Amino acid sequence: MGIPGTLENCDPGERYDAVTMINVLDHLVDPWKDAARAAALLREGGVLYVRVPNGPFHRALFRLMKSSCGLNGSAGRVVVFHNYALSAAWLAKMLADRGFSPVEIRNAGLSEFNGYRRQTGRARALHALRRAVWRGAKSAERLSAGRLLWGSSLEVTARKQKDAV
Repeated sequence: MGIPGTLENCDPGERYDAVTMINVLDHLVDPWKDAARAAALLREGGVLYVRVPNGPFHRALFRLMKSSCGLNGSAGRVVVFHNYALSAAWLAKMLADRGFSPVEIRNAGLSEFNGYRRQTGRARALHALRRAVWRGAKSAERLSAGRLLWGSSLEVTARKQKDAV
């Protein structure tokens, strides 16, 4: 049974098998506090699933667009930043510090656009470019045994260990 909403909607006396935070953690004021709250809600061995934009990827894209595409003022409208631009290293340490182990981080798959196959021109070219970047990022991830995470989003699974919070 899933409980949609925020962590505050969950009964603090209950223990859950899983908590998901899909495109949430980077919007929060205190992501480390909410990760600790998620740990408190999970039973031992429970799974936390997180998906966030890959901060270093988006910072590099923003710099590239500003410098080589001449987008200066409009670059901020194309590349979206949230409260935090989270990196894989930061996520791994933050979750380990809150009692999660193992923490597995990988490039997240692309979110598909509905109806992209019917589109032509720029939309189709943009989709092809996104897929090419993702394939390159996935190849770098595989060849580096997971050390190089160059995709646009990160996907994290972490297990709560005994007595963690």
